[in-house]
Parts: sequence; C-alpha cells; structure tokens
Amino acid sequence: MTVQREWPTTILVGTDVGPENLGRIERAAPGARVSCRSCGSPAELTQAIGRNVDIIFADLLPDFVDPNGRLRWAQLMSAGIEVLRDSPAWSAPGLQITNASGVHVPAMSEYIIAMILQSTGSFAAATSFKSTRRWEDRFAIKRSPVAGKVLGILGYGSIGRRVGRLAHALGMRTLAIRRSRDREPTDQYRWPFIEAVDSGSEPAEVLTADALPRVMRESDFLAVTMPLTADTKGMVGAAELALMKPHAFIVNVSRGAIFDEGALIEALAAKRIAGAALDVFAREPPAGDNPLFHLPNVVLTPHISGVFDEYNDIATDIFITNFGRYARGEPLLNLVSAARGY
Repeated sequence: MTVQREWPTTILVGTDVGPENLGRIERAAPGARVSCRSCGSPAELTQAIGRNVDIIFADLLPDFVDPNGRLRWAQLMSAGIEVLRDSPAWSAPGLQITNASGVHVPAMSEYIIAMILQSTGSFAAATSFKSTRRWEDRFAIKRSPVAGKVLGILGYGSIGRRVGRLAHALGMRTLAIRRSRDREPTDQYRWPFIEAVDSGSEPAEVLTADALPRVMRESDFLAVTMPLTADTKGMVGAAELALMKPHAFIVNVSRGAIFDEGALIEALAAKRIAGAALDVFAREPPAGDNPLFHLPNVVLTPHISGVFDEYNDIATDIFITNFGRYARGEPLLNLVSAARGY
C-alpha cells in the first residue's frame, strides 16, 4: 500500500542542471513549486533551503537541517558520498538521502575496458607508423588478446557488474568481490537500455571479501570499482600486491585510498606487476612530485572516468524517477545507508 504525498511540495534545485533539465523537472512535478539556485557551499545551501523546502536536488548537503523545517529528502548529484559523511545532514532525523549511483555505469565501465585493451598491445608503437613512416617488423610489436584471461573486479555494484558483462563478451573469465554473494539489490537506478541487454545470469563468479587473496593471485587484470568505506580503506597493500602475477595490470576508477599508494608505487617501480591505469589517487590532485608521474608503466588520468557530456541529463533522470516514487509514497532508489557508509 502506498501513501500519496501532500501537495504542494517545494523543490530546490541547488546546482546548475541547465534550463532543459530544469524544465523536465517542472513538467515531472506539475503540482510542485520548483526553484533553482546554484549553491557553492553547505552554508549557502542551508540558507537557500530555509524552513519551507521539502526536497533538494544538489551536489552538496546543507550544514544544518532545521528540525522544525520541512526538508524530507535530499537527492545528490554524485555517486561517491564519503566526503559528505561528516555533514550534520547525514544523521538528521526524518531526512532520506539518495545518491546518483548508476549514473557513471557506461562511462566508467568503458574506461576500464579501454584501459585493459590498450595495456595488452603496443598501440603507441604500432600507431607511430603514421609519424615515422617506417615499416617495422610486424612481429616485433607484442600483442596479447584478452580472451581467456581472468579479470578480477573489486566491487560488484552497478559499474562492476557492467564491466563483468563487457569482459564476458570479450571471452574473459571474471571473479568479483561483493559484500554478499547475493544478487545485486534491485533498489538501485538502472540505465534502461543497459538493463535490457544485461539481464540474465551473472557472468562473474561472485565472492566475498575473504576471497581477496584468491582474486589477487588469479587475476591477469584487476578493476577496482568499490566505494571507499572504513572496511575498504587500505584494502590492497603490499601483501596483496605481492600475490599478483608479474604481468598483472590494475585499473582503479574508484578511490585511491583503497590502495596503500606507497606499496602500489613500489610494486610498479620494481615491475613486480606490469602496470596500472589510475584515475584516482590517495590525494587529489596528486602532488607534482608523486613518483607515479615518473613511472613508464602507469597511465594517469585526472579523475575523469565518470565524466561525460550527458551527466546532468542522467542525474536528472534519476531525480525524476525518484520523485515519482516519492510522490506515490514508494521506497526511493539509491537510498544511502549510514550503516554501510554508501
């Protein structure tokens, strides 16, 4: 049984989603009062909310939630929310917080696969033909197909699941670590066209965290897509890296602090593992003297794996989907759990 919400509802869009997306929100909530004010700080967002806003759609949380106010739901623009855990709003009574989990799925999963593929062949050497015009010995350029290789996935949520399916399509065997071996929960946002092609049995062997040593030993490639929590911080250190194959390659799009970065640098510098593609770092931006900048077997990108042109459109889709559920009194998607930390 669902309970319809009382109207009118007041929605504050606290970030610039663009006029088209703002219009979409207004059309999806014809009985609501919708306002937009780009807020650059928690204090500014708190001021904009006042006591009369029921819902916010923003990339921040307020630094104060008035217990006598009307705020009942905060939809975040981002998926990663560990930087917001110290916000007073995190534990405000009666406030539901949802994130944008699922928004990054195509961009991040495609980034991971692209980095895996580029690591398996000397594409830089091969494509230098255009500039050098030298017809080198074709057999001097080493390439190795990914078919038949093992991909380990740390974090088998929406991104990890998509990576597993793409890897399966390439003929890879996948081992995935998730909090529970149970199937991914259904209370998460899905891109409709991805869900249509990704339905069916799981392509990965799903394991729990106690199987980490096995995954590190067996993986030819390791993709890291798990959230940063107290349990995952420093999860991969020198002992875990020492288990990996000498030709293993790591792709991290999650959070740099999941690794002991010093141990990772040491393993890469000594070539105890073949290489890594890192989009995230223990400190962001990394210091200019970070040794990672000088390692030839490392690809570095500035935390862009989840950035894409349609980001605001998909984040607005998530808000509109959730608003429909909120209006009907149904459970919200992507509800953040204080106990889980994400």
